[in-house]
Amino acid sequence: MILEDQYKQALKEKKLKEEALNTDKFSVDSKKANKSIKTLENQLEKQVTKYNQQLSKNKETKRKIDVYRKENMTMNKVIKKLEKECRGMNKKITQVSNENIKIKKETDDMHNQILALKQKHDTEKTDFESKMIGLKEKLKDTDKTSKKMKRSQVLDDAPSKIEMKDGEQFSNPAEVLKERLLKWQQNNKEKK
Repeated sequence: MILEDQYKQALKEKKLKEEALNTDKFSVDSKKANKSIKTLENQLEKQVTKYNQQLSKNKETKRKIDVYRKENMTMNKVIKKLEKECRGMNKKITQVSNENIKIKKETDDMHNQILALKQKHDTEKTDFESKMIGLKEKLKDTDKTSKKMKRSQVLDDAPSKIEMKDGEQFSNPAEVLKERLLKWQQNNKEKK
């Protein structure tokens, strides 16, 4: 019985020692665990602050993206309007250039016609001048021949009587010749 009591007491001591050892182990492990928990909590807090900062950055970037999208939409609208205006301006430019080409052709044609008319005028002018020179020479020749004829008539008709238009007879041929001379001079002036 004594042995049994000693045995039981030894078991109790053993249990107590085991429990003490376990508590010591637990206390050592809990101290280590507490340290690691604290370090992990600190790391968690740091990561949470980083996470919160990242969330705020994400919100800011989302806001910026929304602003950029709105700007992009307005820019696309403006670009479409400008493209439409450019197409309209291109049409107007092509119309104006076509009109300019037509006008240039017309002005070239008019210029060619003017040059042709100038050339025709010059040729007609030279022809006219040459005809006028020829006519002047003829007039000079006719004036010379008429003077000669007058002289010869004056000499031939001096004693005879000359009839006038009214049927009268004129005894002075010099006056009749003067009248004829005046008529010829007037005709020559008109021809000139």
